[in-house]
Amino acid sequence: MLKRAFGTTNYHQHYYQGAAGWKIRPCYGFLILIILSIAIILFAWNMICGLPTTTLLPSFDQIGRDELMMNQSGGPSGRTKDGRHIVEIYYEVLCPDSRYFVKEFIPVYNQLKDFIKPNFVPYGKATTTKSKEGKLSFSCQHGEAECQGNIIHACAITHVADEVKAVQYIGCMITNNREPEGIGQKCAEDLGINWTPIYQCFKGTQGSELLKFYGDLTHSLRPKVSFIPTIVIDGSQKGQKEILKNFKSYVCSNTLAKEQPKAC
Repeated sequence: MLKRAFGTTNYHQHYYQGAAGWKIRPCYGFLILIILSIAIILFAWNMICGLPTTTLLPSFDQIGRDELMMNQSGGPSGRTKDGRHIVEIYYEVLCPDSRYFVKEFIPVYNQLKDFIKPNFVPYGKATTTKSKEGKLSFSCQHGEAECQGNIIHACAITHVADEVKAVQYIGCMITNNREPEGIGQKCAEDLGINWTPIYQCFKGTQGSELLKFYGDLTHSLRPKVSFIPTIVIDGSQKGQKEILKNFKSYVCSNTLAKEQPKAC
């Protein structure tokens, strides 16, 4: 038989006393039970989702909007800290004109990467809806596959730290975005990029938060976006027709007229 004894000075003096004289503080046992229950629930959730239990991705709030922009551009619209010209590319992954421009842009970037810095903004003419519960959903011009592709591009921009690799990854995916998850993984493997953080971002809430952020950037453009892709160089939308027709010719004749790189 166990006999309950009550202390008189403080709750933490309460104990159970048995015939052998051992003591257990009931509040500690209850806390241990709660902690174990939470650990089991979290482990089961991670197993169901198919994600490694040891990897925790930062939320979008932890990354921060200002920090994300600094990661992308090195500074506000204009030149980067190292003097490169910022080229912002507002696009969507299944738009034929977007795909054509990105394919044309990448070889020029490879030649002029010491002079230009790309900022990819994957959103285009999508719309964002937020439910009462705070859940984000998107409607994209070319269907659900485009929304998924936009999110994977957004996640890659955030989680691939090497600029050249990130550009190569976007170029690889843009050739075949109709099955975004499959081509996203294949491009990552082919380029030696870690697919796991991109995949986790895509499947979790961070990907949706990033896509909403790129939507906010797209909607904040002045003048407003009327055509996708829209290209902004050093904060200016001038010369859209010339840029889309022949990007290299435009930047060499205008943006880089003073620098005159050999590739021009």
